[in-house]
Amino acid sequence: MTSGAGGHIIGTGGTRTALGPSSSASDPADARSTTTQLASTVAPGSTEERVVDAMFACIARWGLAKTTVEDVARTAGISRATVYRLFPGGKSSILEAGLATEITRLVAALSEQLEEMDDLESCLGRAIGVATVFLRDHEALAYVREHEWSAVESFLAHDRLDALFLLAGTTLGPSLLRFLPPEQAGRVAVWAARMVVSYLLSPSEEMDLGDEATARRVVATYLLPGLGAAA
Repeated sequence: MTSGAGGHIIGTGGTRTALGPSSSASDPADARSTTTQLASTVAPGSTEERVVDAMFACIARWGLAKTTVEDVARTAGISRATVYRLFPGGKSSILEAGLATEITRLVAALSEQLEEMDDLESCLGRAIGVATVFLRDHEALAYVREHEWSAVESFLAHDRLDALFLLAGTTLGPSLLRFLPPEQAGRVAVWAARMVVSYLLSPSEEMDLGDEATARRVVATYLLPGLGAAA
């Protein structure tokens, strides 16, 4: 199924509907465990937060391939040994924790705005529009998309987005509980996250998903009919 926003909606392996993750070859329990770990790795004001922020600053300046753990440590103002103590996996661990941190920051910023929305279409339109602008304007992510596409392909090939999509569903889902039952709220939140990422990886020249009105039309066209059929 195409997203209608410039490309295919990214799945998590296997056959799936537009409204949620499919049955994947990977163990769902492992995915949930990874999601929980990602969500709890970085606390506001912590040294871990300094490290992930430094990582993104370095990527925005030099790119992912040229950024080293030494660069991150220097930018964060700590030792290389401290970085490895906090993130034994090095760059890949910092990047995954950093992406999870950005998701939780984005959802936290969105939550208050979504409380004023009166219906599901408006709520998701706001969430998708704000998320698209936030991630599109993210300097480090923009650099990688523009200059290091092979790194994006490698990330996608290893299904590393799976846990991040689940994290988005876990954190955004509660904001949708006014309109949907719990299980469906989480699945719809994951759908919205896939929509945003798919659009950013393959932008449409005919529409701007960062425009809230456009995002609402996409929700009305591709999501709400599916919810009605599933009811």
